[in-house]
Amino acid sequence: MPRGSVDVMKNTFALILIAAVVAGCSQERTAGQSDAPAPSEKPTSGGRITVAVATEPDHLNPLVYRSSVASEVYALLHYGLVRLSPSDEWIAGIAESWQWAPDRKSVTLTIPAGLAWSDGQPFAAEDIVHSVELYKTTRAAAGIYLRHTDRVEAPDPNTVVWYFNKASSDELLAAVLNPLPRHLTTDLDPDNVGAWDYNRSPVGLGPFKLDSWRAGQSLSLVRNSHYHGEPAYLDEVVFKIVPDVANRILQLRNGEIDVVADVPPREVASLRENPDIEVANFVGRRLVILLYNTRQAPFDDARVRRAVSMALDRQLIADGPMFGFATPAASLFPPGIWAYDTALKPHARDLAAVGALLAEAGYEDTDGNGLVDRDGQDLKFTIQTRAGLEVFEAVAPLVQSQLAQAKIGVELRFLERSVEIGNMQKGEFDADLIGFRASALADPSASLTTDGPRNLGGYSNPDMDDVIARGLAARDRAAGLPIWQEFQRLFHEEQPVSVLYYPQTIVASRARVRSETHNQLNSWWDMHRWWVSDATP
Repeated sequence: MPRGSVDVMKNTFALILIAAVVAGCSQERTAGQSDAPAPSEKPTSGGRITVAVATEPDHLNPLVYRSSVASEVYALLHYGLVRLSPSDEWIAGIAESWQWAPDRKSVTLTIPAGLAWSDGQPFAAEDIVHSVELYKTTRAAAGIYLRHTDRVEAPDPNTVVWYFNKASSDELLAAVLNPLPRHLTTDLDPDNVGAWDYNRSPVGLGPFKLDSWRAGQSLSLVRNSHYHGEPAYLDEVVFKIVPDVANRILQLRNGEIDVVADVPPREVASLRENPDIEVANFVGRRLVILLYNTRQAPFDDARVRRAVSMALDRQLIADGPMFGFATPAASLFPPGIWAYDTALKPHARDLAAVGALLAEAGYEDTDGNGLVDRDGQDLKFTIQTRAGLEVFEAVAPLVQSQLAQAKIGVELRFLERSVEIGNMQKGEFDADLIGFRASALADPSASLTTDGPRNLGGYSNPDMDDVIARGLAARDRAAGLPIWQEFQRLFHEEQPVSVLYYPQTIVASRARVRSETHNQLNSWWDMHRWWVSDATP
């Protein structure tokens, strides 16, 4: 077990000045950096911290949960046979070791003796076999990790043998799946998994266990006395549901809350002026993209998509609305993914090149109205995005303004989430400004292959299908890396999606919270090693 429409241009200069102030502030911690105790400090067991979250978990069952907050809370209760480290390397989870067969079509994982679920019942390898079947029969979203699994066997209580129908660079991800307890789920109806009582009363093998769940208010996690690794220092972690971001920041300032993730960039400078609050910022796996509907003009033409990308000043977006807490982006793989191509650079803004590309595609300003046109039709389109998201409500008009300078017309639509997503699912949109969290899996097949189930932009290119298939067929990461670099170069040329920037995750906490670790995988990474300076032994 481990130890572990607005006038954007008028405001742009002010935004950049604020970003410069933020960049010059102290009290900054970065990715994976711990709030390490001073030599005179010693971690103390006991105490409680309160963490603010914007939304309530939908379920605490990996078969059915969809929300990111559910996955992050659940990671404190449980984990799979192996884990991905912050550096994207495999480390022990439930399994203490593993050995690949020479052909890499099977892996044998060894489980330490004496493991118990948080309710005290013994854990055995058969729980893994049972769980794999549940992921398949319930058609769980996470079941994508089982796509190349042939079968899983448990020759004895402490051994799992995982067989694959093909070698692949990321097949160990199948073993990341969180197992479920046979003794509590065997008799449950997999066809009705969304209604299981278990979804709100899970058991696990992690350092904490769920103590209470007050709907719409909070969840309480307490130390798991059956945890096989080093016990948690904290007695209790309370996740308090506070939907309003201003309220979350206010409660942090007055001490009602100890930790807040996803702090708005504009709040960082003032928070760092408070000696009782510390702020960490780091690049995670999140991306902000402009998704094109490639089924229809103008975005059925790669030259137009590339022209739009080259008309954008990504650095200005990162320095303005994001106050410097973002990195201009080029790849659909964020930097934390092992296959990320460090040599690939974002398109530099080049209006001359934009004009040349558009002219090649048949667009020129023939009537002098300030917009390029073709066959009597101006080049203009609508960007839809989520209403109520402060950053997007600043980024979208800036994109609109930059494209106007390239003689491309843009109308903005700010929509409720359900309407926005519904439009994309029906293909009734031109372009969408949206953010998402990338999987640790180097696999864009769902969104970029012709028949991909999440190919919302309708993109289809035999060359793209081919390179993705070859990347997925690579037997290991060494063989896969050059193929995925080829994929990223093709992606950069084709621009089925324009990746604008990688936003940083910003976490603020009261100074009493010590030994914090945050990273691209989880803002609460190894929280069982966190402690509070005012704990009573």
